[in-house]
Amino acid sequence: MTTIDYKPLTDAYKKVLKKEKLKEFYIHLTIYFVVNIVLFITNIESNPAVFWGCFLGWGSGVISIFIFKIRPLDKQLEEQRIEVESMAAKSQMT
Repeated sequence: MTTIDYKPLTDAYKKVLKKEKLKEFYIHLTIYFVVNIVLFITNIESNPAVFWGCFLGWGSGVISIFIFKIRPLDKQLEEQRIEVESMAAKSQMT
């Protein structure tokens, strides 16, 4: 029985998935800055407290996306790779 090396496939998958996740994050970050700049310009004289609440609230969401979805992505993908390799090893034994 032949052995299949999944490492090149999983490495390519990791690169593509990470690139897509980073692209989504940067789009979200760009929209965040554009909207908040517009809000800042419109609220600069009227009520700055409203702007800062939106800025901080949405900003905490953007930061949490980075911390909980982007940073641990490598670890999650590595765990998936190990799981796939163990399943492949079990299927070759039978």
